[in-house]
Amino acid sequence: MRTILVLAAAAAAAVAAPVPAGEARLATRADAPAFRIVQGAGTARLYMNATNGSPDVAVSELRLREGAQVPGHVHEASSETLFVVEGVLELTAGGRTFVAKAGDVITVPKGLRHSARVVSELRAVQVYSPAGPEQRYASGERVAEPGR
Repeated sequence: MRTILVLAAAAAAAVAAPVPAGEARLATRADAPAFRIVQGAGTARLYMNATNGSPDVAVSELRLREGAQVPGHVHEASSETLFVVEGVLELTAGGRTFVAKAGDVITVPKGLRHSARVVSELRAVQVYSPAGPEQRYASGERVAEPGR
């Protein structure tokens, strides 16, 4: 029994440790912390980012309730891409409004002001390149299992 516990502890430490540059990395749901975002209207689960060995790209799962709004903002140093898995998102960027549905992808280049409104309950994969802007989510309340 002691050997199993020691091996489990060693495996957990290996997963949590940052990965050196040039090595592949697996991010599991169990290792990805989730935080409340957008004034409690949803959650962001942070899979990969600079804090766990992925400075070039950040990958998060967003879940937002219908009606949630993200006010206008700019990412000066990172581009943002959203792949809509479920729901509908209205995103305004550079004076244009886009409506993205399940299966659609929106990309916003760095330096472009944008805002968003969730038209129907949303699940999306968010990618920042390079990583950085997703760190604001970690200031929110951590949740064990994201709710909407």
